[in-house]
Amino acid sequence: REESLKEAATKQATADRKHVHDLQKQVSDLEARFSSAAEDAGTQREKVVDGSLALKLECEARMRAEGQVGELVQENSDLKWKLEDATQSLAALDERHSGAIEDLTMHKETLASRDSRVATLEREVSVLRAKVAGAEDVSRMEREQREDWENRADLLARAKDEAEAALQ
Repeated sequence: REESLKEAATKQATADRKHVHDLQKQVSDLEARFSSAAEDAGTQREKVVDGSLALKLECEARMRAEGQVGELVQENSDLKWKLEDATQSLAALDERHSGAIEDLTMHKETLASRDSRVATLEREVSVLRAKVAGAEDVSRMEREQREDWENRADLLARAKDEAEAALQ
């Protein structure tokens, strides 16, 4: 009986050792799994932190981009107003330019008309000068003829006086 108790105790000890060994192996496996899970959790945490940081950076970048888009929209609007003002100014200048061209055309026509009138007046002046020169020639010839007649009349009056004096 002792032997059977010994044998049973040995079997029980062997079974207990095996059970302890199995439990130790399970503990070791659980520790390995825990360690692996902790590493995975750390990796996941890093990924979450990295993802969170990336998301935060992306959000900041989007906010900056939206701000820049807003600024560009405002700048574009300002430029449209400036372009519209410049277009209106250009249209006004075109109108003034057209008016100035019309005025210049009228002045040119007026000058051409005046030039024609001046040319006509110059011809008339030339004709009048020729007439004046002709009249001066006629007047000079008439004066010379009158002087000649006066000289003859003087000669006749002297001759008459001499003849009357000779007759007395």
